[in-house]
Amino acid sequence: MYLTPKKFIKKILTPGQLAKIKEIRFSSLNPQCKRLLSLNSEFKNKHKGQRCFIFGNGPSLNDIDFSLLKNECTFTVNQLPRNNNFEKLHTTYHFWADDRFFHLDETKEEDMELLQIMKNVNTSDNHPIIFYKYSAYDMVHHYDLDQELDIRYYAGLDIDKQLIMKKDVELTMLMPDFPTVIHYIVCIAVYMGFSEIYLLGCDCTGFINTAQAKLKNAKESQYAYKISENEKKRMEKVSKLTSIRDELAWYADIFDTYELLNKYCQKHHVKLFNATEGGLLEALPRVSLNDVLQQKS
Repeated sequence: MYLTPKKFIKKILTPGQLAKIKEIRFSSLNPQCKRLLSLNSEFKNKHKGQRCFIFGNGPSLNDIDFSLLKNECTFTVNQLPRNNNFEKLHTTYHFWADDRFFHLDETKEEDMELLQIMKNVNTSDNHPIIFYKYSAYDMVHHYDLDQELDIRYYAGLDIDKQLIMKKDVELTMLMPDFPTVIHYIVCIAVYMGFSEIYLLGCDCTGFINTAQAKLKNAKESQYAYKISENEKKRMEKVSKLTSIRDELAWYADIFDTYELLNKYCQKHHVKLFNATEGGLLEALPRVSLNDVLQQKS
């Protein structure tokens, strides 16, 4: 059977060798990225032995008093600043990963509203460190976000995620392209030296959101915040970029990746727990947030 040159190369090379080739090619095409990633060395073991809380955007967050975690090390993501209680949290780090957030049209109200949400990560009394995926670099500079926000970068590459069990994820290097921003943060939290990682609001119900958007019936019930009319428009536009079949396959990968990351954390003697109330994430051991907060951090 005839193999294309690309398939032939994949057949004869190991995942590690393929990853190295892709890394070299990416670095040659993006020399600026290497310099930006090197700046992340300051985060190596910065929080050694501490615990952290990673916030998703699931509706279960609506039942949590954010002020109870304002003195904890926290990671937040995406559009959580839409939540009315976001300012009470005093988040430590905020992450953006989805490339679909980074292609803004200045003629679209919904896109400009999203740009304002990005700025709203800074609150009146808290300015967290904000990590963007490197693919957002041009957008960040086009809108001068780096003039208002404390921005750093990380980068993902289409390589075998299983390689993390052989070679640790480094924030100063390219890492596997994970399905969700939460997956990236778990690996980065390990890099930062956290010994306990707790997930909150990781309901894993996003495929419901996509289905509702395709049906033009987007609802805030699946989010930790209210959805504006502009955001409904944006969601409906984004939902057209993928089929529902691809969305469900992606979710299977999401659950598989959580299992992989649990093994990765165990390898590093890091405890990874799901403190989400309810939700569909079953791959991680569950704990009660109230019980955790009663423990000494």
